[in-house]
Amino acid sequence: MAIIFIDAQLATGSRLREEHRAARAADERKSDRNRAEQRENEADRERNLAAEARERQAESLECIRQAAVLSARVQLDPSDTNRARLQTFLNLLSQTAPVDPDL
Repeated sequence: MAIIFIDAQLATGSRLREEHRAARAADERKSDRNRAEQRENEADRERNLAAEARERQAESLECIRQAAVLSARVQLDPSDTNRARLQTFLNLLSQTAPVDPDL
């Protein structure tokens, strides 16, 4: 009878260890998936930041282009109208552009 009891305890212990191993493996897989998802989210954030930076750069380049066009108009035709357009544009730029403390 004692042998049967010991055998049953060994079998129970073996099953419990196997269940514990399976649970640990499932936790590791879940942890791996979470890390992969975090890396994916970080990559998405980086792509979004890069896209926003490209948009800001394009907007800045457009402002520079507009300023160059207006400046050229004043140089080619220094009329009061062209000077007023350039001055208005420069005023708008100074109101909307962030102030760079180094300038």
